[in-house]
Amino acid sequence: MSEAGLRPITSWDSAGVSPRDAIRQWTDWASNTLAPLDVRVPAGQDFVARWKRQALGPLQFIQIEASAQKVVHPAARPGSQPTVQLVYSRRASFATHIGSRRFMVEPGEFVLLDNDCPYGMEMTGMHAAIDLILPRDWLERWLPNPAPFLGRPLTASAKWGLPLGSLLTTLADHLADAELPPLVIADQIGSLLSLATGLPSQGASRHQGKLVQRIFQAIEQRFGDAEFNLDAMAAELGLSKRYVHLLLAEAGETFTALLNRIRLERARTMLADPQAARRQIAEIGWDCGFADSGYFTRLFRRRYGQSPRQWRQSHASK
Repeated sequence: MSEAGLRPITSWDSAGVSPRDAIRQWTDWASNTLAPLDVRVPAGQDFVARWKRQALGPLQFIQIEASAQKVVHPAARPGSQPTVQLVYSRRASFATHIGSRRFMVEPGEFVLLDNDCPYGMEMTGMHAAIDLILPRDWLERWLPNPAPFLGRPLTASAKWGLPLGSLLTTLADHLADAELPPLVIADQIGSLLSLATGLPSQGASRHQGKLVQRIFQAIEQRFGDAEFNLDAMAAELGLSKRYVHLLLAEAGETFTALLNRIRLERARTMLADPQAARRQIAEIGWDCGFADSGYFTRLFRRRYGQSPRQWRQSHASK
């Protein structure tokens, strides 16, 4: 152990291991370290994988690189410590589903996954990620109401997400040389995570957090309705428009920005779906709540740096 108090890095590599044993060892490790997982590898493809793990106080900092696979997390083990995973994509897209919700986690984005809830991810080729295992009680020190941010892709390459992405990348490349104590590094991650998610008020109550979660759920259920607006949602939830504004402000959000982001995330997923390849882009935009195709294209380009057509073409060629 170094003077900084870091524990030794543990690692594993599939090199020299038979494909069948490699998949079994990988599944066993992932289930014991990340969360109970069912791992499926495409038939006829070689399986290549490696991981490194380092404890940072209460956190587990894990680097993963692996070939194509589909992972399904059924539920947490009975009696296990509640944890949340922060999955940060460094390479390739992660097609993710939580219940009926489907979305993509693109390179430079991260998502928080509640290990108490079922979810799945599919990676169609070689991919690389940083995976942080966060005890729920530790996370709530930094995000008192984490529910609104669970299962939602967030950027780690712009605005306040950029410092978080830079720190995670630096730790991945130079963790063995870190001079700071592990608890200090963990606190740095927590403070930057707060900023990246919008720095919710430390005084926000759990009741307010539940209301924010209901707002998110209402938008996710109604985003495809072009007529859906703040008036309709406030009436549906029995809240005043002013109170909705205040609740969303606590989560660093506005109604319009949140609605458009959820619509764009859904459109992005549909544009990459081979089953929707024959559908017109304007039709996809309409299904996601954009009555004006020009407005849809402008918002999409502003958020993702490409037009919907360019984004579809770039993913169809992968």
